[in-house]
Amino acid sequence: MTVRLRLVACLVPWLLGCAGARSVTQPKAPLAPAPTAPKRLDIAEQAAIDAAAIEAQAKTAAGTWDWLYRGTTQQGDVRIEQEEWHLQQDGSKISGYFYRQVLVLSSDSRPFRCNGMLGFAINLRVSVIGDLQQGRVSLREVGIDVDRNPCDDGRRELLSYTGQLRGDSLLLKLPVGTQQHLVRRVASASGSSMLPLGPERPDPAREDAVIPIAGEWHWQFRAADPDGDLHVEREEWHITETGSEISGYYVRSLERRRSAGVFACNNSGVIQGSTRYVIKGHRFGNKISISEVDYQANPSPCDNSTRRLDHYQGTVHPEGTLVLSWSGGSQTLRRKP
Repeated sequence: MTVRLRLVACLVPWLLGCAGARSVTQPKAPLAPAPTAPKRLDIAEQAAIDAAAIEAQAKTAAGTWDWLYRGTTQQGDVRIEQEEWHLQQDGSKISGYFYRQVLVLSSDSRPFRCNGMLGFAINLRVSVIGDLQQGRVSLREVGIDVDRNPCDDGRRELLSYTGQLRGDSLLLKLPVGTQQHLVRRVASASGSSMLPLGPERPDPAREDAVIPIAGEWHWQFRAADPDGDLHVEREEWHITETGSEISGYYVRSLERRRSAGVFACNNSGVIQGSTRYVIKGHRFGNKISISEVDYQANPSPCDNSTRRLDHYQGTVHPEGTLVLSWSGGSQTLRRKP
C-alpha cells in the first residue's frame, strides 16, 4: 500500500466520525428539578389579600375623580353639572383642584336673556386642601378662578366638605345638606374623561403631551334608505382654543336625493339644507367637553324646524381624529388638511 492510500485510509474514518476507539461519550447534563406547582390560596387567604389591597387603596385620595349631575331647573330647562377632581396626597395632607362646569340648555327653544342664545356654560377652577384620617376626609376650598360669563352673577362662597373614602368611591357632604359621590378614574380604562366630563375612558395620554385641537375638522355620512333615496350628511367644524377654553362653530349640511319622482314639500327631486351651530366647551388634557349653545337654520319648506341642542364628550387622538360621543351615538371627526 502506497503512502497516499494509507493517508486516505486514515482520513476517511476520521472525517466520517467512525474512529470508534477514540470516540468519547459526552457527559449527561444533570436533570432540572421538576417545577413546584404554585401554591393555591384558600378562600380565607384570598379574602385577606383582597381586604389588604382595599385597605391600602383606601389610605390615599390621590388620583382623578369624576362627578356628574343631570336635572332640570325650576323653569324646566336642562341643567348638567360636571366636576373633575385632581388630588395629591403627602402623608395625611391632601391638596389639588377641580374643574366645574354648569351647562344649562333651553327646553322650549326660547333664548336666554343673559346671552341671547339657547344655552350657556359656566366654567370654573377651584383649589382645595384637606386631610385624610382613617378613611375620613375633610376638604376646604381655598381659591376660585371663574371664566367671565354674562349668565353668571359671580356670587359663590368658598365651601368645606367632609366625607368618607372607600377605595374608588369618595362621598363628600356639604354644610348645606347636599352630598356628592365622586368616582375614581381608573388609569387603565379606555374611553372618556371629564366626565362625561366623560363617555369612554381614553387612551392613557401624558398631560404634557396635549394635542392641539384648534383648526378645521370634517365628518361625512352617506346611506340609502329602503326607498332608494340617497342621504348625505356633512359637518365642517371650526374650533379655536384659548388655554383650556374651546369655542367655535360647525355647519351641518343635509342632502336627500329621490331615486324616482319628487318630494311633496318642494316638488323637486332634491332636498338640501344647512344649520350653523355655535359651540363652547373645555378641554382636560386630551379629553374635551363641548356644548351647543345656539343655532341658525336657513328656512326651507321641507324643514320642520325640530332641533335640540346637544352636549358632547370627546377624545383627541394623535393620528388626527376627534371622537365625539353624545346621547344619540358617536362620530369621528378628521382634521382637515
